[in-house]
Amino acid sequence: MFKAFSLMGVDCLTLSEREFVFGSAFLRELAAKSSVPLVCSNLKDKQAQVSYFMPYLRLKRGGKKILLTAVVDPLKSSALKLQGLEVSDPVAGLRRIQDTISHDLFVVVMQTDKATADKWLSRLPGVDIVILGRQRGVQSKAEKLHGAQVLYNCNRGQTVSVLEVPLSGDKKVLPAPENFLLRASDFTEDPQVASWVKEFENWLHSYHAKRQKDVKKGGLPEILQRLIDKNKKAQQQKDHYVGSQRCVKCHQKKVAIWEKTRHARAMASLKVRKRENDPDCFRCHVTGLVGAGINQSADAGRRENPFAKLIQREQRNHLPDVQCEACHGPGSRHVANPGKETKMIIPGDHDCRQCHTPDTDPEFSFQKKKELICK
Repeated sequence: MFKAFSLMGVDCLTLSEREFVFGSAFLRELAAKSSVPLVCSNLKDKQAQVSYFMPYLRLKRGGKKILLTAVVDPLKSSALKLQGLEVSDPVAGLRRIQDTISHDLFVVVMQTDKATADKWLSRLPGVDIVILGRQRGVQSKAEKLHGAQVLYNCNRGQTVSVLEVPLSGDKKVLPAPENFLLRASDFTEDPQVASWVKEFENWLHSYHAKRQKDVKKGGLPEILQRLIDKNKKAQQQKDHYVGSQRCVKCHQKKVAIWEKTRHARAMASLKVRKRENDPDCFRCHVTGLVGAGINQSADAGRRENPFAKLIQREQRNHLPDVQCEACHGPGSRHVANPGKETKMIIPGDHDCRQCHTPDTDPEFSFQKKKELICK
């Protein structure tokens, strides 16, 4: 991503607290190597008491001095503090830069929502443009907060918002932002970026393959090994998955319809993209990790446990592809005693959205997809 931003000629980048999941040291090393500077005015190295990234950037455009900076929200900074970083008061930091660095236009990226930005800006007159990093939705009209023009869009990368700022005339009178829908069909693939993406995908495939080998060799912390043992006992007491080969004995027509759907080829689609070892992809392309009516142990399924899905895969409590039970729940009781008491659940929109999320399937429609698989 940094290479791509450099290729695009981006002036600077800002990070929210979410990016620090990669680790502060890694991000700082990345920033040092990048031709595109990382900017943040209220983030310090706690030990050295110096700005962790560049506190601001001043550009000259059309004879004007444009001051750019960014702030993160102290209320969202608990993970940053654990990494030896100090998040100071954003208003005080911005005011200090505003008062000491001469400028004609002051642009601030605030990694927060509109309500919080409103509180900050009420104490900070003189900001010309504020870009919100965590305000959901896309603007439909021009907005201002305490004199600052507001710019945001947050619909998972589907839209880019543009604000054209005239460098002559009254800077207080700015046009409304324009929103452009990004569609892959509107762009020609850039060979350089495509090669980087391919390089990354090959690396990611090797990375996850190695993690699978480490799990099989017993390369897990003791606490995770105890989790495996606990989950095995839980599986013996609860419903389990029997597979579509058992369903077809009574539901031949329905299984025949399923075999024609993409659900039946879910794992094959991952292998084509070299993501069959990627836990975040793998979980929704098999039966037994997520889905309606699953009664697996809560400990094993917690999203914050990075090894959970690998553990479940090693235990073999899953079946390849999105089979009947991925939607209808475990079928062991129904197979043993078919009847009303053991009737399988009928999945609804909520059940499907466990895998068809805004990230993986932003245009998902329950009614349209239902028609494809429930004939």
